[in-house]
Amino acid sequence: MIDVLQFFTKDITTYAKHDIILYDFNDSRKDEFLNHVQGFYRNAFISEEDLQANIDGMGTSRIEEIQAVLPTDPIIKSGDFGEILSYAIFTQMCPEYNIAPLKWRWKEDRNRAAHFTDIVLFCCPDETNPQVTDKMMTIEVKTRATEPHSDESSINKAINGAINDSISRSAKTLSYVQQRLKRDRNFDAAKKVMRFEEAVKTPYETCFNAIAIVNRAYMGTHHIGNIDTELINKVRSFNASEVVKHKSMAVFVVPMDDLKNLYEQLYNKIPNS
Repeated sequence: MIDVLQFFTKDITTYAKHDIILYDFNDSRKDEFLNHVQGFYRNAFISEEDLQANIDGMGTSRIEEIQAVLPTDPIIKSGDFGEILSYAIFTQMCPEYNIAPLKWRWKEDRNRAAHFTDIVLFCCPDETNPQVTDKMMTIEVKTRATEPHSDESSINKAINGAINDSISRSAKTLSYVQQRLKRDRNFDAAKKVMRFEEAVKTPYETCFNAIAIVNRAYMGTHHIGNIDTELINKVRSFNASEVVKHKSMAVFVVPMDDLKNLYEQLYNKIPNS
């Protein structure tokens, strides 16, 4: 497991009135961060095994094969960067989740977003003996490196996505993930994911997360300043509701200096990983 949290400081007080958890990036360690995560990002797009098979089968170079799976569209580059960073943060925070699909490997087109919920994680020690302590986590990620419109907030967009996950999208994601795991012949993981289709028979815990990864320069004026208080109240109501027992929702923000330049530097490093 990669130690990505060493580059962030958790802050639950600064935006407590909005129920926002802040993971503040240590911008002074940017170069160290880039060197630390480049291999992790490469592995998120293509495994070492598949990479070597492509090289052997095609007679191409390692750099060529890595470049072939990296996005080139600016919006997808930004989105994939934020999603994979969020995956690294949450899998380190919550190591008990033993099924953690790298959905970016399943993209049919490198310049399209991955299907359905951005990130989904599962905690199921034994699918043959399901427990109410089994857990599913979804993470809706919104990344914005440039200046938003005057009334725009990526936090609002992330929360809306998390609410969508809680209503319908997570169910569609379950079916998709199970199909892809079977296609990869990862039958043990597929059986564990199948367990989560039986919520009525054996309930499980679910946490729906919203995370905004933003350019620090615009965090206060736009992303925080334009927060929709009705959405924050919906999150609070969701957590307080007896109707959605065993379910919760949380909101995170990750500010980073000069975000576009940072992830462009990373994409330039990944082919050499």
